[in-house]
Amino acid sequence: MKLGRALIATLVVASIGAACGSSDEDADAADAAGDSSESAESPEPVSSQPAPVTAAQSGDDGAAADPGTGDAEFGDNGGLAFTFSGGYDASGNYVWVPVASVFTSGWWAMSFTPPNSESAAVFSLLLDPANTNFSFGDGEVTIFGFAPQCSFNIDHQDSSGASGSLDCTGITAITAAGEVSDVNLSATFDATH
Repeated sequence: MKLGRALIATLVVASIGAACGSSDEDADAADAAGDSSESAESPEPVSSQPAPVTAAQSGDDGAAADPGTGDAEFGDNGGLAFTFSGGYDASGNYVWVPVASVFTSGWWAMSFTPPNSESAAVFSLLLDPANTNFSFGDGEVTIFGFAPQCSFNIDHQDSSGASGSLDCTGITAITAAGEVSDVNLSATFDATH
């Protein structure tokens, strides 16, 4: 159990550290150039990612939830619905945590947690075109996955967030007791701010 919590704490601290480490210089430079919506520092779309990652289209396609209306299941910023099966069975609907997520060139990290919960569970997505992966930890189990076991399908990705799905087969789950098993994952996410 300590191993799972340590991994979760590491993921959260890394995400927050990356978010806090960026400066406003890039945004100021874009504003000075007169273009605050699209700058040269915008993240690369996922379409440059190696197979099996696919991108329906880059930029804002309007598919993401309206952050002003909220979603009864996920909250104002959207979230992630997932199901693990096989060696570990669990499912849930987690809310997106924008302050623990980073959208900069080469670093697209998104963090999701259970809504209204004191749980230490975290589901993280890294949508960096060069290293797309996910990790999950809830204090009982740690699960991680990347291609070729996982297929990431990105429908929307820009500086406001991302939406899409992922399916994984035969990924590794490690329990707090050190037991290892293969699991499958099916998940969808829709998160914007």
